[in-house]
Amino acid sequence: MNDTQEVHNLFRGTAEVAKWIRQAALIFEIAAAAIAVQGVAQAVGVSAWRPILAFMFVAASVGIREYATKIDRFGEECRLASAFAFACGKAIPPGRASSLRGLAPIFAARLAARLPAADLDAYYDGPSSDPGEGRLREMYANSSFHTWRLMRAAAWLYGSVSFLILLLTLVVMFDLASVDAASVPRDQVLDALFTLVLAVLALRVVAQTVALAFGASGSRAVADALVKAPLPAGSDLLELTDRYNFERIGSPAPPSWLYRIMRAALAEEWAKRRRSLSPEGGA
Repeated sequence: MNDTQEVHNLFRGTAEVAKWIRQAALIFEIAAAAIAVQGVAQAVGVSAWRPILAFMFVAASVGIREYATKIDRFGEECRLASAFAFACGKAIPPGRASSLRGLAPIFAARLAARLPAADLDAYYDGPSSDPGEGRLREMYANSSFHTWRLMRAAAWLYGSVSFLILLLTLVVMFDLASVDAASVPRDQVLDALFTLVLAVLALRVVAQTVALAFGASGSRAVADALVKAPLPAGSDLLELTDRYNFERIGSPAPPSWLYRIMRAALAEEWAKRRRSLSPEGGA
């Protein structure tokens, strides 16, 4: 295995590590939500320590997600290095590859080996162009197309979840607002704390939804520009690749299981879009 392929594997494995870490954060968030919902539903006899426990779970999830974001940034560094080397038909310098291997998170290589489309050629659906601008354009057209479609689907999914959590939170808040302020029972105070936990979780999901929606919009603009005649070249092509890299770095990664569900449909649609990259199709 050459250094370019190995660095590409580190990118994919690192992305999987970050997703596993986010799943751990999700477990904490689900636990916090469960505590909050049960606390709101249970009229009496709720321990005053339970809101504190719920807040601790939320705080832990925030820290875990930030760590996953840090890992994602390293993964993007590996992606950029391997993608440009593959597009240009050149090898990543051994020293650079060695440094990236040393910084890779544990289990990254093992997780990458379990993923489909293991090699670079398969990952980018077998670029038909020779190394150079044509291959770079085709690779980024492929990547940006898949990214915006997956981000759009994830945004709809997260948006639905955030709507349900926000609806529950608003119902409880309305109920609390109707309580006589002159005499607020202890259970009502705990309900308010539990509701605050739900509100924080809902806003986190809303933030993910908005970030995915913006990322999908930006990636779609790049994907469409890359297959629009006249096909971009030179500085225009590099500007589009930079825009796409910016969108990826600033957006959450869609869940892996969503790609598995949509894989066949995406492959079929990409085959149609790909024809626009040929001289005849782009003319």
